[in-house]
Amino acid sequence: MMNHHGGAAGPWLPSATCTVDHCLPAAPRTAGAARVALRAAGAAAVLCVGALCAPLCACAGRRARYALVRLWSRTLLRALGVRLRVRGHRGSGPALVVANHISWLDVVVLAAVSPGRMLAKAEVGRYPVIGALARAAGTVFIERQRLKELPAAVDRVARALWEGATVVAFPQGTTWCGQRQGPFRAAVFDAAVRTAVPVRPVALSYRQPGFAPSTVAAFVGDDALPRSLRRVIGAVELSVRAELLPPVRPSAHPSAGNHPSAGLDSSAVQGAGACGPEVGNERCGRRAARRSLAQLTTDLVVTPRGETDYAREHDRAPSG
Repeated sequence: MMNHHGGAAGPWLPSATCTVDHCLPAAPRTAGAARVALRAAGAAAVLCVGALCAPLCACAGRRARYALVRLWSRTLLRALGVRLRVRGHRGSGPALVVANHISWLDVVVLAAVSPGRMLAKAEVGRYPVIGALARAAGTVFIERQRLKELPAAVDRVARALWEGATVVAFPQGTTWCGQRQGPFRAAVFDAAVRTAVPVRPVALSYRQPGFAPSTVAAFVGDDALPRSLRRVIGAVELSVRAELLPPVRPSAHPSAGNHPSAGLDSSAVQGAGACGPEVGNERCGRRAARRSLAQLTTDLVVTPRGETDYAREHDRAPSG
């Protein structure tokens, strides 16, 4: 769910304070021209192969489809020159996988680590090549401009979970640069509580030598996809860390307190050693991330307007 261009905030259209001028490197160090050209050609080839294989992927069984998606995504990361580092246990069985959102590259990373049916804005389904790949992978689309679509979207996610699928979502609803963070929106968690499947938080961070984190992969503000793609392809020693945190298990009685997410067990993420959405330097960033991701994932008491108390407080806070 990507809304990096800002706009009116809401349950599905939140805005971020991150901008190109303030968050992205002005003159990032780039790889040599030959290496950049090789990466571009490799990525184009992987995309073409994916488009050609999309019908096969759509017809395959769930296990085979997940294996194909994982292989394709890992191959694309290699072609782009991005090194994937994974920490934690992947788990098995259906789950709602949630992660902080930094870049369009997050989708590829999660597909390489924990493939499933992605929750994405409807516009993605209309993109050339990418739309065909998204549909073949079983993406759940949502028209975010229509608030009345929210319950139906949550129903579709719940149905997918009930049928045994893993669903991947970005509850922040927009991208942040990785040095700042936004709140998790509570609506999608209702699907996990209804179906009693675990929520698996994943903390993403991008790194380069001397930068922890690096914002070169961030896709924020009025950034354009071609420009962001050029930064990623030209990045020197770019790596992404996916920290798989312990699952948060819904209560057996999710109706307690009349709040859909009141049954989430907060102890599952307390003390998790993650490098998540809020990071400073390497020494103190992990401690801050540990606190923030635990709060983002578990502070989900739904208000009558469908937002979390945490989100409402942040919406009121002045940006800067």
